[in-house]
Amino acid sequence: MMRINMQEMREMYSDVAVEDQFNTNELLNLLEDANISPLECKTIRLKKHEMLITEGDDSEHIYVIEEGNLMMTDCQSKMIDFFFEQDIIGLTKFLFNDQSKLSFEVISEELVVKKFKKEDVIEKIMNKQEGYFFHYQHMHKEIERMQEKEKILRLPTEERIGRALLLLGNNYHNWKQKQSFLVFPQAINRKMLANYTSLTQNTITKVLQKFECSGLIRSNRRMIHIYPEKLEAGIGIKTLENS
Repeated sequence: MMRINMQEMREMYSDVAVEDQFNTNELLNLLEDANISPLECKTIRLKKHEMLITEGDDSEHIYVIEEGNLMMTDCQSKMIDFFFEQDIIGLTKFLFNDQSKLSFEVISEELVVKKFKKEDVIEKIMNKQEGYFFHYQHMHKEIERMQEKEKILRLPTEERIGRALLLLGNNYHNWKQKQSFLVFPQAINRKMLANYTSLTQNTITKVLQKFECSGLIRSNRRMIHIYPEKLEAGIGIKTLENS
């Protein structure tokens, strides 16, 4: 019966409607809405290299990043992804009494997150009419994010690095003021970028220098500005979705 109801609801909405009404911003608004089943929330502050979640920890909470950046690694310390302001951690699984198979380390100077009980969040979402769409949309975005990463790893060196800059820059800069360039997160150093792209740090340095000489990016100390149109043209692509 649940599957039938979910399918019927899915047929009522176009993909555009789901994106507009059940996106991350709307989910965050729902969690913070004190007029509808107010949630108990704690603010946590961590310093660089501290762990928000360690492999094996119980997955009983959901976190919303307010400030700072996280690095996600697997049980073999393999770099999987990075998370930025307004990203939600812990909502991919609705299971209780489950243990995390991933670790989340603070890579910015400071991290500020809001911590919610997963049980309370799920109850609030599912008590809202068509609330399951929030989880559906969250999972859809997470899968898209991982698929884009997998596409990148199959590419030639320069295009791989260029696409990684665009992907991470977009994920980070989506929440910033719109400008003519993307700001690459300072917390991600060249060693991390090398691990993310499965390349050597020396290769990353050489390609970034080439990009800068060609005017595709501009670096100042650890700050990198990315010019998306120039970079896309320079590495011969239009968008990540067209690959």
